[in-house]
Amino acid sequence: MALLVAGIAGLLTIEARGWLHDRDQQRGTVTVTSCTFLTYGRHGDTYRCGGAFESPGFTVPAVTFSNLGSLDAGSKVEATVSGPGDDTAELVSEGFWRLVVTVGGSGVLLVLLIAVWRLPWRTRVG
Repeated sequence: MALLVAGIAGLLTIEARGWLHDRDQQRGTVTVTSCTFLTYGRHGDTYRCGGAFESPGFTVPAVTFSNLGSLDAGSKVEATVSGPGDDTAELVSEGFWRLVVTVGGSGVLLVLLIAVWRLPWRTRVG
């Protein structure tokens, strides 16, 4: 049971730290100029893409980011940067999938924890 509790706490900690990180980022869009192959992967190949980042407050002429799959030149993706001097963007979709995995995984572990807690051998009086 302690492992289940530790798993839940660990997943929720990952989500909380990610949310705090995302909160401090500037959100905007990247207009993709090019993508080059980076690595092969089981669920898709990873590409290093680049383009210009635009937000309401500032523009970064050249940022790079990793993407699962190639994007066509001219494509626009939602991304974040830490500020005008940052040349590495993070896709907004990564935060969404982190939320799905961490909260979903915590929910599954919580259901398992409740199931283990309610096992008949735990309720018998010796």
